[in-house]
Amino acid sequence: LAAASYNGTRSSTQGNTSDTSFTLQRSVPAGEGYGYRVIAHTDGEVQASGTWQNNVGTYTADVSRFQGTNAARLSVAGGIGYVGGHAFLSRQITDSFGVVRVADYPDVGVLQDNQPVGRTNAEGYAVLPQLRAYDVNRVSIEEHDLPLDAQVDKLKMEAVPYYRSGLVLDFPVRRSHGATLRIRLDDGAPIPSGAIVQVTGRDEDFPVGLGGEAYVTGLEDHNHLRATWKGKSCEFDADFPRSTDPLPSLGTFVCHGVVR
Repeated sequence: LAAASYNGTRSSTQGNTSDTSFTLQRSVPAGEGYGYRVIAHTDGEVQASGTWQNNVGTYTADVSRFQGTNAARLSVAGGIGYVGGHAFLSRQITDSFGVVRVADYPDVGVLQDNQPVGRTNAEGYAVLPQLRAYDVNRVSIEEHDLPLDAQVDKLKMEAVPYYRSGLVLDFPVRRSHGATLRIRLDDGAPIPSGAIVQVTGRDEDFPVGLGGEAYVTGLEDHNHLRATWKGKSCEFDADFPRSTDPLPSLGTFVCHGVVR
């Protein structure tokens, strides 16, 4: 939010002089964004500065006019770091820092002490350049930025770094590798609802709904599945093609060995 202030002064040392100034300013946010400050005096003096910052730097422009003379200055500040086998560019690092990893999910919002401080890049990384040393920094990620196929074990973590050191916050988020499929028996009838499907080598149970449809997670490229119900069982193979669809449908499969 922007803020405005007004200040007026008057002095009488060897004559009466007065000065009135008006200030308009907006603070730079903790994450990406901009801020500015403008001070104007009735005697014609003007000072103005603007700052923009993103994930890799802070860029500032200053201009001023004083006693008829104009001046301008541009500055850029940033940092380079390496931690956990990951090299990165960031805003200026003055204390401690951290690197957040959210699997390989891009554009996931990251918060520090409930303040937005960045978003993950195309590889799922985000840099926190301003962690407090020897203090608890509460870091969290935005759940609504994760796709439907993400399995999330934890959305919040605490970081307590040493002075001028870095650490990695690897959030336990992974792709579910899930899909829907329809299961039919050898005679073409759908497998009964309430049947349980398991992927060979995994312990999870997946119930079958109406029309023989089931949602199964933890799939590999090639899978062998087994369905059981009322003392009966049948088996089938299913391939899982990788795609960007968060809820793919694999089609219809025939579960061999039982005729209803």
